[in-house]
Amino acid sequence: FLARLDGLKNDPESSILPSAAEACFSVRDIIDNLDSRLASLEGAGAQEFLSVEFAPAFQRTVEWCGERISSAGESMDAELAVNDRTLSPSDFGFHNAIRRDDGELVFLDFEYFGWDDPAKMISDFLLHPAMDLSPSLKARFVMNMAGDNPAVMERLKTVFPLFGLKWSLILLNAFLPQYRLQRGLDDSDLAETLERQSEKARIMLSAVER
Repeated sequence: FLARLDGLKNDPESSILPSAAEACFSVRDIIDNLDSRLASLEGAGAQEFLSVEFAPAFQRTVEWCGERISSAGESMDAELAVNDRTLSPSDFGFHNAIRRDDGELVFLDFEYFGWDDPAKMISDFLLHPAMDLSPSLKARFVMNMAGDNPAVMERLKTVFPLFGLKWSLILLNAFLPQYRLQRGLDDSDLAETLERQSEKARIMLSAVER
């Protein structure tokens, strides 16, 4: 399905499509997005985790990415060329799919659809909490999506931990009153929900560090 979408990027009509939700075409874009998410969580109740655990990991990861990019003679501000972008649902996975009675898979939910970095699309698929895939299936997905494209593979290696940090913050969305309101979350068991999401965020952060 993703390969077919990528093929459609050469259709003249695709040029009018917008960027995907929170599309990131440079490493600086990803870091700015992380800074924005951190700012939105300030004062929401997760400050101890964010300052004691997340912030140091964020700094180490940015430094690590910077060293990789510098050694390759590139810049964090360099934008991905238009020809190297792809069309992405930006929330792709089996959590947004239905299998029909005849076995056909139908993918749903295109509200975030648009142009994006293939490395971001791959990272989000692998990191999404609803995608419980074995390491062998994750490796198969990566090889099918980027195995014949060294540039995408190298970019994926660089940005993957940054998107892991982003998912760690996404898992803390329950701390935001507006998010709870939009999702209709019941505040009666709020403490339990926040503790559960905090633990998921810690697990994701630990994976990024590894």
